Amino acid sequence: MNRLKILGLISGLFGLVWLVCLADWMWFSRFAGFRQTVSLGDRTVEVLYLYWVPFTLAAVISLAWLTWAAFQSRRVFWLVVIGSICYPALWQFSVFSVDQLAGMFAIEDFGPLRTYLTRLGTAGFFVLGLLWTIWFIDSKSRQYDARRLRRFLELEPAERATGSVHAGVAVLPPDQQRPIWNPLDLNAWYYNARGTDLISPARWPRLITELAGRNASTQTRPQRKLNQSLSGLAGYCLAFTLMFLVLTNIGGCEEFYEMPAGGGEQAQIAQQVKVQKVIKKKFVVNPFSAINFRVPPIDEVKLQLTEITKHAYTIGQGQGTGAGFAGGTNKGKVRFIRLEYTGGDWDQDFGIGADLNMLIEYGIRTQHRVADKTESRTIGQLSNFAKLKSPPFVFMTNQRNKKKKKTTKQTTKKNKQNIKKNTKKK
Repeated sequence: MNRLKILGLISGLFGLVWLVCLADWMWFSRFAGFRQTVSLGDRTVEVLYLYWVPFTLAAVISLAWLTWAAFQSRRVFWLVVIGSICYPALWQFSVFSVDQLAGMFAIEDFGPLRTYLTRLGTAGFFVLGLLWTIWFIDSKSRQYDARRLRRFLELEPAERATGSVHAGVAVLPPDQQRPIWNPLDLNAWYYNARGTDLISPARWPRLITELAGRNASTQTRPQRKLNQSLSGLAGYCLAFTLMFLVLTNIGGCEEFYEMPAGGGEQAQIAQQVKVQKVIKKKFVVNPFSAINFRVPPIDEVKLQLTEITKHAYTIGQGQGTGAGFAGGTNKGKVRFIRLEYTGGDWDQDFGIGADLNMLIEYGIRTQHRVADKTESRTIGQLSNFAKLKSPPFVFMTNQRNKKKKKTTKQTTKKNKQNIKKNTKKK
């Protein structure tokens, strides 16, 4: 038994390490810079070992504890308890491994799989938490009922009992009851509320006393149980929603826009400055003749501007192989994202047609890896992209009036600020 406690303590301490690595993977990305290059045949991949090691160990430890629970005498109990504790680690490892393998080996089919794992895992986490909430509320209600029954039997002699016992539950007369505020107690006064109690304002001053007095009736017990269950469900849904809004990045909930890797460091724009010796021409003409010698050299100005602003980039320039960007990844692709909005024809020639033709032509001319199909996002959905992993540009078409809500305008302004910050950092 002591050995089992030591293993449990070690697993708990390692769980804290796992939480730190999980928080860094979700929000801070401090450990993302620690990479190890590994050669697999003709392919070279980068392994984030500070993520792979703790997440893999957490999954192995979880499976070991589940195997131990399967051979215990109280197998169902231990499987439920340990399975609930190990569920987040196993779910997170599945999402993380699919996401990383898709990037290392450029497996496009793993993108939808990661999304499905995230959604199914979130639904499973919701159901698991709901079941534990129901069990906790029901067990606490029974505990308070048993405590009330025990106190009733100890304090009330049989010959002068002032209360009664119904189905193992002690019920006191209304004049001997105090309002109960504990939501885990089934006899809390607000569980006796009905719709008619809130309609008549004249009853509000004595509402608590009247509702507390209804506990003396055994007929109101099923309704109290229903009200307690509905209140618990509403409270759990609210708490889960708030937690989900805070923890929206379990790996897969956020979108990532990654550019294709290649080309190494970018070269600077070539600034060509030509110094020309100006030879003044002298003309001997009649000063009264209609000749204008101050005609601007239009052709020469255009030629000079073209030469000075000429871009010196070439495909594959710098370290690395292939056409791409210095901050790109192996699974990165150039994507064509069109902006959705209400009140206009945002989807004109969307998909196979103008958008896809332009994307294919871009890939032919630049030799960059491009997406297989075009996409569309609303203004609100642009906020789902992670920082430094957002689209550098989106496309918008319009022939009629377009409408924006107040929240949409705020989101647009926020996205513009994020794009400016990302551009400065890059």
